[in-house]
Amino acid sequence: MTDSVLYETSQDGRVAYITLNRPKRFNAIDSSMPQKIRNAVRRANADPMVRCIVLRGAGPGFCGGYDLEIFAEHAARGQTDGSQDISKGYDPLRDYSTMRENTACFAELFYSAKPTIAQIHGASVAGGSDIALCCDLVVMAEDARIGWVVRIGGEKAKRMLFTRDLISGKEAADMGLILKAVPESQLEKAVQLLADRIKDVPANQNWMHKQVINGFVEGQLQNAQKLATVFDGITRNSPEGAEASSSWTTTARSFGRWVLTPLGFAITVYGLNVIAWGGMLFLLLCNAAPAMCHPSCNDLYSSRRIWIEVDSQILNALFCVTGFGLAPWRIRDLYLWYRWRLGLGAGTRRKWFDRLAAIHANWFYQGPGPNGNALLTTTQYNPSKGRSPTPTPRWKLHVVIWGNILNTVFQICLAASRRDQETTPQKQDKSSARAKSTFVRAGTLTGRWKAV
Repeated sequence: MTDSVLYETSQDGRVAYITLNRPKRFNAIDSSMPQKIRNAVRRANADPMVRCIVLRGAGPGFCGGYDLEIFAEHAARGQTDGSQDISKGYDPLRDYSTMRENTACFAELFYSAKPTIAQIHGASVAGGSDIALCCDLVVMAEDARIGWVVRIGGEKAKRMLFTRDLISGKEAADMGLILKAVPESQLEKAVQLLADRIKDVPANQNWMHKQVINGFVEGQLQNAQKLATVFDGITRNSPEGAEASSSWTTTARSFGRWVLTPLGFAITVYGLNVIAWGGMLFLLLCNAAPAMCHPSCNDLYSSRRIWIEVDSQILNALFCVTGFGLAPWRIRDLYLWYRWRLGLGAGTRRKWFDRLAAIHANWFYQGPGPNGNALLTTTQYNPSKGRSPTPTPRWKLHVVIWGNILNTVFQICLAASRRDQETTPQKQDKSSARAKSTFVRAGTLTGRWKAV
C-alpha cells in the first residue's frame, strides 16, 4: 500500500519535502496521516543538514480535510479513530481526547525548530487548511482555494462561513492570509527559490526569530485549534458524516482501490474467467447440444441458431475483457498498463511504465534514461535489425494494449448484429462481412506497424 505521507530531501540535503500522498482522495486526512506528518517533521528537525521544510500535496490539490467516509466506516465497525457510533450516543470528551492528538501532530509544523513552508495548489479546506496554516509561510497558486478564516478578520471570516465561500490564492495574498500567490505553473519554482533563500540563513538565527514571533500568535492558535477540534468531532459524527459510509459511492470507490492492488486485480480477472467458462458450459448443456440435433440448426436465420451465436459472441467478448481468456501475458499487460495510468504518484507510475516498456522492448524504445544512458536492449542495438535509436512514441504502446479492448467491442457489436438478422438478414450479412474483413486487415497490419 502506498504511504500517505512521503519524505525526501533536496539534492544538497538542505531542504526537506513532506508530501501528502492520497491524491485519489484529494489527500484527505485518514487516521494515520497526522502521526506521519509529525514523524516527518521530527525527522527533518533531527537532520543537521536540513535548514527548511516544505509541505505539499500530490495530485490535483493540497488537502480536502478529514476523510469523512473512512471515519464513518470505522465507526460502524466499532473502531473509534476519533469517531463514535452515534446510535450509542456521542461523547464529546472522548472524541476530543482522541482528536486532540491529531491537532498536536499538525502543530508540530508550528513548533518546528526549522522554518516550514506550505505549497498549496488546487484547494486546501477544513483540516487541510489547518495543516497548511500551521506552517510559517504559505505560498499558493493564484487559482487555488483555501477555507481557513482565523487570520482575515471577523467580518470577512463570517462572510466565508455563512456563505461557504472559498477564497482564491490571489485574494488570500491581498488579505494578508498568506505570503504570496503565483500562477500555478510557477508555484514549485517560487517555493524552491524561497526555500533556497531560507536555507542560507544560519539555523540558530532562524530558530530564535521563529520563537519570538510565535510567542505573539501561539495563544490565538491554541484557542482556535481547541474549538476546531471539538467542532470537527461533531461534524464527523453528525448524520451527514455517518451517511457517507452507506452511500453507493463509498462501495464503488472502495472496490476501485481494491482492484488496483495485485490481489484484487488477480481475483477480478479470475472471477470473470470463471463466469465465462461457466457460461460456455451452460450454453453447451442447455442450448448448443440440443440445437445440433434440431432441424433448425442448419437454418442460419432461425431464432435458435441466432441466439446460440449471440451467446457465443458475448462469452467471447468476456474472454477478451479478461485478456484473451486465460492467456497470462495479456492479463499481465493489462495490469501493468492499469498501474501505469492509474497508479499513485509519478514515481510509482514511472516504475510500472518501465516494466511494460521492458516487456515490449523488441519493438518499443522509450529513449534515454535520466542519467543520459540509452535504455536500449541488446536486440535494439543489433545493426542487422536496422533498429533506429529514435524513441518510440508512447501512443503506440497505448494502441497496442487497447487494441485488445477494441476486439472486445467488436465482438459485442457482432453479437448485437447477429440478433438483428431475423429482420434484415441480407443487410446484416453484408455489414458483418465488412466488419470482419476490416478487423482482420487491422490485425494483419499490427505487426508491421509496431516496427515502423
